[in-house]
Amino acid sequence: MKKRWKRFTAIGFIAVLFIGLSMPLFAEPVYGSGGFATNEYDTNLTVEENNTIYVTETIKVNFSEERHGIYRYIPYKGKTKVQMNDKVVEINQKMKIDQVDIKLNGVSCDYSTSRENDNLVLKIGSESKTVYGPQEYTISYRCRLYDDGIQDFDVLYWDLIPTGWESPIGKSAMSIQMPKSFNAANAEFTSGIYGSISSDKMSWFVSDGMTLTAQVQDLALGEGVTLILELPNDYFQGEITNDWAFLIMFIFMIVPPIVIAGLWFIFGRDPQIVKTVEFYPPAGMTPAEVGYIVDGVVDKKDIISMIIYFADKGYLRIEEQGADQFTLYKEKEFPADAKIFEQTLFEGIFKNREQVNLQELGEDFYANYKASITQLQGYYNKDRDKRVYTLGSTLARVFSFLFMLVPIIGGYVFGAIGTMKDEFILVGVVITNIVFLGAIMLIIAYDRKDAMKASSRRILVVSGLIATGIGFFSEFYGMWKAAGLLPAVIMTASTLLSVVFTIFMKKRTNHSAKLMGKLLGFKEFIDVAELDRIKRLVEQNPSYFYNVLPYAYVFGLSDKWAKKFEQINIEPPTWYTGSVTGNMFNTWIFMSMMNNYTRTFSDHIVIPSSEGSGSGMGGFSGGGGFTGGGFGGGGGGSW
Repeated sequence: MKKRWKRFTAIGFIAVLFIGLSMPLFAEPVYGSGGFATNEYDTNLTVEENNTIYVTETIKVNFSEERHGIYRYIPYKGKTKVQMNDKVVEINQKMKIDQVDIKLNGVSCDYSTSRENDNLVLKIGSESKTVYGPQEYTISYRCRLYDDGIQDFDVLYWDLIPTGWESPIGKSAMSIQMPKSFNAANAEFTSGIYGSISSDKMSWFVSDGMTLTAQVQDLALGEGVTLILELPNDYFQGEITNDWAFLIMFIFMIVPPIVIAGLWFIFGRDPQIVKTVEFYPPAGMTPAEVGYIVDGVVDKKDIISMIIYFADKGYLRIEEQGADQFTLYKEKEFPADAKIFEQTLFEGIFKNREQVNLQELGEDFYANYKASITQLQGYYNKDRDKRVYTLGSTLARVFSFLFMLVPIIGGYVFGAIGTMKDEFILVGVVITNIVFLGAIMLIIAYDRKDAMKASSRRILVVSGLIATGIGFFSEFYGMWKAAGLLPAVIMTASTLLSVVFTIFMKKRTNHSAKLMGKLLGFKEFIDVAELDRIKRLVEQNPSYFYNVLPYAYVFGLSDKWAKKFEQINIEPPTWYTGSVTGNMFNTWIFMSMMNNYTRTFSDHIVIPSSEGSGSGMGGFSGGGGFTGGGFGGGGGGSW
C-alpha cells in the first residue's frame, strides 16, 4: 500500500510540473489598451567616439484588431540628476535626431514625422491602410548628442526600452556597441516603472571589452529598461556643441553699453547750468511751467499749483466750509491774452458758472485738465529751441531704456542655448523685470530730483538701489553658476553701465539750461533763505509769501516755506476765507489747510470711465541611475 501511494504521488508531481512548464507555450499574449500586444522589443545601439548613437529598434507586435500602425515619440532633450562617486550630478542632455528609416516586415513603409513638446513623433502607417495580426517594425535613426558640459567624467545614460510604451512587452534583447573599451564595473542596468532602481529582471554581460548585451522578460505596462555607463573624461571626442551661442552671448553683453555710451556722448551731454541768485521766478512764468521745466513732466501737482496762482492773481477765491469741503468763486474774467493752457484750465473749473464746489468738478473737468497739460507741453515743444530736452536725447533715452536690458536678455537666452539649461531663460525674465523696475525708479528720481520732496526722493532712490542691487546680484550669481565667472562679471558690468548712461541720457536745450539755472537759484533761496532776508522782502512786498507759495509747492518745499514765516507777522490772504482767520492765523496752520485743499482737489480730478478702463526624462535618484531617467526612451503605441 505504501509503495502504491508513493508511486501515485510521484506521478502526480510530474504531471503538475509538466502542466506548469507547458502553460507559457499556450498562454495568450497580453494586449495593451491600443489593441495590440508586444511580443518582442529589441534595441541595438552603435555608439561612435563623437557621441553619435545609431539606434535600431525591432518591435514585434500582434494586433488584436485592425489598426493603421504604431507611433513612437523620442525626446530631443532632458535633464536628470544622478549620484556618481558620492556626488549628485545634474545632466543636461540635448540631441539632434535624423536619418530616420522605418520598415514593416522588412519592407519600407509609410510614416510621418513631427515635433511635439520637444519630442520627435514618428507616426508609422497609412490613413488608407490597416494592419492586423503579427507585424514586425524596424525603426532606425541617428542621435547626435551635444556635449553635456560635465567636466569630471563622460556618461552614457540611455533608456533602451521606453517606459511610455503602451503595452506589456514579452521579452527584450539589447546590444550596445561602444567605440572603445570601458570598465564593465561602471555599467548598470535597471528595469521597472519610472524611477525604479531594480535590476532583478536583468541579465547582461560584456564581450570583447566594448559590447554590452542584455536581456529581460515580461515587462509590464509602464516598465522599461535603462543603462547608465560611467566613462572616463574625454571618452567622447568631437561632440557637437552650442559654443556659437556663447559668442553671441558675449556680443549681446558688450555691444549695448558701447552703443549707449556713444549715444550719451553724441546726444546726452548737458550744457553747463549756471545757478543764479533769484528771489522770484523768471518773469511771466507760471508755477505749472516751472514744474514742467524742472522735470519735463506736467503732473497733477503742477496743475493744482495753478489754482493757488489764480487765487493770488485775484481771479478766484477759495472758501473752506468744513473738512474736505471747499468752494471756488470766480472773482473776475480771465484775460484773453493769457496763455492758452491757463485759459483752458480756468474755463474748465467754472464752465459758465460763478462758483463750484470741488465735489462738483467730476468727470466734466477732466477734459480741460488733460487739454491744459497737452497745451502746456505744446507751448514749449512746438519750438525746437524752447523744448525742455533736445529731441535727439529724448529719442536716445527711449532707445537706451530698452537697449539697456539687452545684456541680461541676450546673456540668459543665449546662455540657456549654450549651457542647454532652459530654466536659464526664466531666471533671465525674472531678473530683467527686477532691474527694469529699479531702473525706472532711479530714472524718475533723477529726472524729478528738483521737483520732489527730499523724503519722497530718498524713498525712490533707496527703493531703486535696492531693486537694482538685488537684480545685479542675482544676475551675477545666476550667470556665474551657469556659465562661469567671466560672463557673470561682463554681463553685470555691462548692465550697470547701460543703466547709468540711460539715466543721464536726456540733454537740456540751451534755453532750458538757462532757465534751469534761474529756477535752481530760486529753489535754493526758498529752501535755505535766512530770516532777515525774507523779512526785507516782505517789507517790500507784503504778499511775498503768497506770491512764492505756488512755486514752493511745485518744488516740494511748501511746508518748509511756511515754516520760515512762523516768526513773521503776515496778513491772511484776501482770496481765502475759512476756519483760520484773525489772530489765530499763521502760515503753518494756513499751510495745513492748503495741504488739505490740494489733496481734496487732486481727489476730485475724476478720470472718465471710458479711459479707466513630459518627455520621459527628469527626476532624482538616491544612487546611480534609474529606469526612465536616461535619454532616448520616450514612448509609443498604436493608432
